[in-house]
Amino acid sequence: MVNRILGALIVVLFLPGIYLTIADLTPVPHQEDFGAYYLAARALAADESPFDRDIAAQLADAAGVTSHSPYIYPPLLAVILRPLAVFPYRIAAAAWFVMSAVALVAALWLLGRVVQLPWRVYGWVCAAAFFLPAVHHTLQHGQISHFLLLLVVASATSAGSESAVWVGLASALKLFPGTIAAAYALSGRMTSLLAMAGSAVLLTVAGALAAPSATADFVRRVGPQLAAERRLAPNNQSVFAVLARWFETHWFVTPIVDAPALGLYLSYAGVAGVACISIRALWRIRRVEDPLVDIARISLVLTATLIVSPIVWDHYYVLLLLPGAVLYRIARDEQDRMLLLTGVVLLLSHRYWPLMFSMKSPLFMSSGLAGVAVLWIALLRVVRYDRVCAVRPSPLAVSLSAT
Repeated sequence: MVNRILGALIVVLFLPGIYLTIADLTPVPHQEDFGAYYLAARALAADESPFDRDIAAQLADAAGVTSHSPYIYPPLLAVILRPLAVFPYRIAAAAWFVMSAVALVAALWLLGRVVQLPWRVYGWVCAAAFFLPAVHHTLQHGQISHFLLLLVVASATSAGSESAVWVGLASALKLFPGTIAAAYALSGRMTSLLAMAGSAVLLTVAGALAAPSATADFVRRVGPQLAAERRLAPNNQSVFAVLARWFETHWFVTPIVDAPALGLYLSYAGVAGVACISIRALWRIRRVEDPLVDIARISLVLTATLIVSPIVWDHYYVLLLLPGAVLYRIARDEQDRMLLLTGVVLLLSHRYWPLMFSMKSPLFMSSGLAGVAVLWIALLRVVRYDRVCAVRPSPLAVSLSAT
């Protein structure tokens, strides 16, 4: 009965998203985040710093980029996109939009090997994925999240230690996929760990050599600024931002208790708790060798990362398609399925946080974090030692290569 109610809630929360997605993505949106990548690539081509906002403004006026976010990535992404930046912005933005959509389709195709649904059913699932909030916002803003998802899924679903190179590439483009190294280290997959670390270092060095002055600028200016910045906007669903809204007064929120120090201490305690519990769970199953368990390990690390990272925007949640596929495949009892559905309900409800904005309640601005936390708990359950080790034959001992 509970699962049916949760399923009905998912439908109710999902259906308006179809209209919102179509309204925002047709015609092809401006994509202000891709605008930042595009201008950064043009800045490198002009031998200018991609992090100089005055230079970016001048280039934006010349290229007709009406809005763009600041470029805060290492120079590697801008180096990679230099060939695309030779085109007018409208053409480049349309090409990026299509490439992002193709990357999502490719990732979903690979995930089909995990969920093992009939393709006549899974095709509808893939179509529905385009209306998920995280996918909607990734395409709307022109973020790189779909490419990161494809790299992580390609690595997780491929055999051989060399597949970890794809995670290394993802880590060189954006830092937080690098936490997957913990899944390799705690399962004794040292060759995969070396392949991931080696490729990440090699690509980072290549980007630095291609743009040495921009790299120095990033290390000197951008890195420290990002480390010190606190982004407490309602759609930042990191544990730090959520608890800051609970315990600090801001113009858009009334805290539960005005005690900033308590919120900060609880944030650090929460991060330490999630990290320690996740490491312990991975350590207990370190000797288990099974392709699906390996994917579950990566999924657990990804989900924990989306709790403890200082910044978690809406589009980061596309990476949860991998944990979601794993949980669908290996959720065995009523509680597992209830946790999966509850997590989906909470993540879908986060789409509507602007509707709760006028209430100024921090609780209504926390559903994204709550949804990730529920999925993290579900993954802890399915990777328990007694479930993956003690039962013979293991329900997870199904090789992906045989599917």
